[in-house]
Amino acid sequence: MTEPRRIVFDELRRISVLACVLLVTLRLFIGWQFLYEGLWKIDTLDTPQPWTSAGYLKSAQGPFRDVFRNMTGDPDDLHWLDQKWVAAGWDAWAERFTQHYFLSEEDVAEVRGRIKELEAVKAQSPEQKSELAGWKARLALDTRQKSQLNDMLSGPKDFRAELAKLPPGVAIPNEYQDFVRYDPGLKRIVVDGKKHLSATERERLLKIVEFPESENDANRGQWDLIRAYQKAIEDVYKRATRLSYKERLAVALGQADPERTRLVFSNFKGTLGDTAPEKIDAYYQELLASHNAKRKRASETGLAFQRRNLEREWEELQELRSELVGPVKALDSELKTETRKLLTAEQLAKGAPSEPWTQQRIVDWMTIGALTVLGLLLIAGLATRAAAVAGAGMLLSFYLVWPPWPGVAEAVGSTEHSFIVNKNLIEVVALLALAAMPTGQWFGLDRLFTLGWYRLRDRRRFVSKTSPVADSKNSTVSERETAVVTSSS
Repeated sequence: MTEPRRIVFDELRRISVLACVLLVTLRLFIGWQFLYEGLWKIDTLDTPQPWTSAGYLKSAQGPFRDVFRNMTGDPDDLHWLDQKWVAAGWDAWAERFTQHYFLSEEDVAEVRGRIKELEAVKAQSPEQKSELAGWKARLALDTRQKSQLNDMLSGPKDFRAELAKLPPGVAIPNEYQDFVRYDPGLKRIVVDGKKHLSATERERLLKIVEFPESENDANRGQWDLIRAYQKAIEDVYKRATRLSYKERLAVALGQADPERTRLVFSNFKGTLGDTAPEKIDAYYQELLASHNAKRKRASETGLAFQRRNLEREWEELQELRSELVGPVKALDSELKTETRKLLTAEQLAKGAPSEPWTQQRIVDWMTIGALTVLGLLLIAGLATRAAAVAGAGMLLSFYLVWPPWPGVAEAVGSTEHSFIVNKNLIEVVALLALAAMPTGQWFGLDRLFTLGWYRLRDRRRFVSKTSPVADSKNSTVSERETAVVTSSS
């Protein structure tokens, strides 16, 4: 071979090797991106705010808008404006929380039985005393945690403040006796847990007693009783103003008595509570129905100005949705964060309780599983072509959620400016290119499996050729061929 031809072939070979290295590197990079995304999402599942694709799917635009939005099961968050639906969800969650972290009824009965057995032992050893103390502490902790969880969610049965006795001549006003009383046996002022106390009611209870004109030795006892009474009223008022999460939910949705249950969501624009519409869900649904009707007409006419008006209206609807639903979701997140503070380190080590398999959760787990598994396959070079095609399909679905096509509005606040092609579509084409090339054969487990397959096949062929059965079959065939030739001659 002449020198110029040798140089040309060497250059081609060098470019080919470099291309192989770059393609394998591209496969590893995409695989690592998939794997890290999947692992990060898995890591958030044990937190009070696990990752979900709900926000991404609900914001879908373009011709497949309704398809992706309906994957969430509740694209407009109407369920979050239904007090019964949210409260039922919290009750179901509290039941799972209790079963996961606390003692069951059978466990409680078993612990109490063991305590009785140990208490029946007259001469207890140090080990038995320690075990008895441990079981009593465990039972007391379980009882206290269950009570605290119930009080946080639904509120206590009543609110109490210590008071040895009422001052002479003092009686609870008749109009308050259905929810305020003095229990002489318990020596407590008791307020109904579902009624609470308003500021007006507190002032009225404080004013039913009057101090004597001056304090002296003769009336000091009366002064002390009045001070104790006023302190008890102040204490029970502070406790009675604490709202349970279900009561705060009623305030957030404008369905509670604003005089008895007050709450201000200062972290959100457009505070609800006292100024909320009487029927938030109906008001919101009317706006959504009007918008969807306009969107349908705009899709039929195809007028650009209608689409622009619709996008502005949609942004306003999303702001309204955030103002209405935001406080409720904040309550949900706060509830799950605060209840974790009730747990010991040993209980926290059990991880988060399981969630029901809703349509949204299935979509989330399919996304997490696809990212993690495809990432592992691409990195390992196992079933590389199938993994690349599957990854391209997954990214194509991401692309179609909000495609940068003509007539489709750009995402508000997005720093990416694309037309037809964006980074998701580029990655789709890159994965299809990888699927067309044997990168798993160049560097990956596909190569090892292929070599193992060929070696196994060659070994079987070698064994079949050298086995006595094969020799006897070959000799039989030769004898038959000889007999045929002889008879024909």
